[in-house]
Amino acid sequence: MKKMTKAKKFQVWINKIKSYQKKAPDLFEKNIKKSDSKFKIDHYFDILENLELEPGWLVDYLYLQQRLGGEPIIIAFPESKKTEYQKIINKINNNELESKAEANDSENIISTFLNYDDLDNYLEHLRLDGSEVSYFQFVILAKLGSQFALFWHAAYNDLKFICTPEAAEKLIKKLE
Repeated sequence: MKKMTKAKKFQVWINKIKSYQKKAPDLFEKNIKKSDSKFKIDHYFDILENLELEPGWLVDYLYLQQRLGGEPIIIAFPESKKTEYQKIINKINNNELESKAEANDSENIISTFLNYDDLDNYLEHLRLDGSEVSYFQFVILAKLGSQFALFWHAAYNDLKFICTPEAAEKLIKKLE
C-alpha cells in the first residue's frame, strides 16, 4: 500500500472536518432546532485524534443570529454545569429568546452568558499530545472549527486550507 504523505494526510483531516460540517443544521432558519441534529462538536476529536478536551470540560456551540448574518461560537464549560448551561444554549440555538424578548434583549442575554466566568473559548481547554501532527491539527481546528452554518456576512470568513496540488486544482475548477 502506498504511504500517504503528510500533506495528503493533512488534507484528509481538513476534508473530513469540512464534510462533517455540512451536517450542521441551518439555525438561521426559524423552524430548525439544533436538538434535532446529529451534528456535535465532540466529533471533531474523532477526526483529529491527536487532540482531546481537558477532563471535566464539555464543548458545544451557540449560533449567533445577528441582523447581518449568522455564525457559530464554540464554547467550553465545566461538566458540572452541563444541565444548567445546556438549557441556556438550547434556548439560544432554538430561537426561544426572541419570542419572549426584544432583539436587543436577546443579544444582551447572549452577551451576558458568553461572559460567565466558567464559560471559555474551547481552544483553551484542548490537550495536544506533543507531536507535530497535534500542533497542525490544533491549527486546523482553530481556523476551521467554527466554519459551518455561516450565513450572509459571516460567510466572508469562510476559510479554505489547501495542502495538496489536487486540492488546489479542485478549488480552481470550482471557481471557474
